[in-house]
Amino acid sequence: MKKLMTLMVALMFTAGMAFGQNNATTNQSGNDNEATITQTANNGGNNATVDQNGDDNFAKVKQVFTGSGNNNIAGVDQDGDNNKVKKLSQVGANNNFNVTQDGNNNIVEDHPDQGHANNSSFASYNGLINIVQTGNNNAVWDADQAGSNNKLQLTQDGNDKANVEAQVSSQGGSGNYMEITQGAGANQVGGYSDNGPGAYQEGENNNMTISQSGGSSAGTVGKGTSSSLGANNIFFRDQEGGQGLIQVGDGNEMTINQDLGGLGNSVDWAWQAGNNNITTFDQAGNNNTAYGYQDGNMNQFSVTQNGNSNTAQYSQAGNGNVGSIIQN
Repeated sequence: MKKLMTLMVALMFTAGMAFGQNNATTNQSGNDNEATITQTANNGGNNATVDQNGDDNFAKVKQVFTGSGNNNIAGVDQDGDNNKVKKLSQVGANNNFNVTQDGNNNIVEDHPDQGHANNSSFASYNGLINIVQTGNNNAVWDADQAGSNNKLQLTQDGNDKANVEAQVSSQGGSGNYMEITQGAGANQVGGYSDNGPGAYQEGENNNMTISQSGGSSAGTVGKGTSSSLGANNIFFRDQEGGQGLIQVGDGNEMTINQDLGGLGNSVDWAWQAGNNNITTFDQAGNNNTAYGYQDGNMNQFSVTQNGNSNTAQYSQAGNGNVGSIIQN
């Protein structure tokens, strides 16, 4: 089955080149299937679709098109358990990844990326990575975008983990946006691995928004340890190791909303380095904890906590900074 599907992909890829655009579609039903699509377009762009229905399936897509006009488009839909999307890769502008996994113990892993941080000729501009995982014990291990005006959207619902490692503004770029939404269950931002931050942005005028809801709490991983202190965990890097929410640059904004129904929540080590940055924490429930740090000038932070047993600790280093903590 695996060899047959690889041959089908190769045939569709060749046929697509004749029309100026590469188009590949793979449909697989059953267990232990594998789909690999590689597309390189001289003009017209690339389009790849993988639809897998079953368990223990694997999908890999690599697309390269750096010309103007059309773009790279990849869609992977997996319905079942223990499925894997690995090494999604796109080079060019106006790229689009859409990954949907419906089931349990599924993962998007091993550096799915758009663009290259060290080469402006292969940077990603106006790209979109959209990952939706429905079920329990799903995970995302690293989704990288290097360039400007890229958007990363991640939606998880139930006992899931996300290490959405990096958006890096390549060659002076800016304006990347990261949105993580986690619903009911023991969800975590960070915690999948102690190698790298839970979420990271580097550059100017970036935006990171994390929203969590449901019966969950948050914990911390410090100095490389991997222990969990709660159900719905946000893990953060401190300066000596572990994992964190990190923004490096000027004019960045970080917003964390936690509505956990009074079951506890925490934010530990959210860090901004640069000038004119803004951090906002909004927590609802009991046993709230918030820790953060800003290093630079003209930065602002705001922490709002509602409930009992609240703790907030925030540090600022620099000039002209503003801070506000409200506990109710």
